[in-house]
Amino acid sequence: MSASQLTILALLLVHLIGYVLPVERIVAELARAREKAPPLRLETTLVGIVPGWPQRVTLELHPDFGQRVRDDQGRQWLLYRGELVSARPSRPPVWIPELEFMTLRSEEDLRTWLERARVDLERTEFARCGESDCYILGGKNGSAQVWLEKERFELLRLVLPGGRELVFEDYRSWSGVRFPREIKVLDAHGELAILTVETLRRARELAQEDFVPTLEE
Repeated sequence: MSASQLTILALLLVHLIGYVLPVERIVAELARAREKAPPLRLETTLVGIVPGWPQRVTLELHPDFGQRVRDDQGRQWLLYRGELVSARPSRPPVWIPELEFMTLRSEEDLRTWLERARVDLERTEFARCGESDCYILGGKNGSAQVWLEKERFELLRLVLPGGRELVFEDYRSWSGVRFPREIKVLDAHGELAILTVETLRRARELAQEDFVPTLEE
């Protein structure tokens, strides 16, 4: 076998190894990449299909306590591990993106989230995603899918049962924190909203009491 044939074979093996990387390894690498992920506060602008939707939305993410969403109309929602904890008003709007998965740091929490979202952990695919490669937990045709960039393990796409979908684009560094600038929210009929991150900062002052419903709720 010639040197060029050996090189081609080696590249093919590397591709195949990436393709069959088990979900346990992917989750472990994702947890390692998130090991020091801090709580975050995002100030975003919202553009959606309904004129009466808010124009500015604040999203606060804590790896241990969940997600808090507030808009410029005085409304607030708390979510924890995919469940709505409290809402003011009672029903959360469809434009709220489920972002908890982006900050979970432990293998146990990540795996629990994947199981709750009904991602088929027996199916993992390796594909080309734009200019990079990615892992697709749940497979391209699964009812629930998680698309992760292969090198940084950055979340590119999230498909949930029922046709709901989130797309994360234009990753950049925000004072050392890598995060997408655009978050697109879609359903089975198409695009519902785009949240554009205007500022993002570490929010180490966030505590458990910030994610507990207040008495008036």
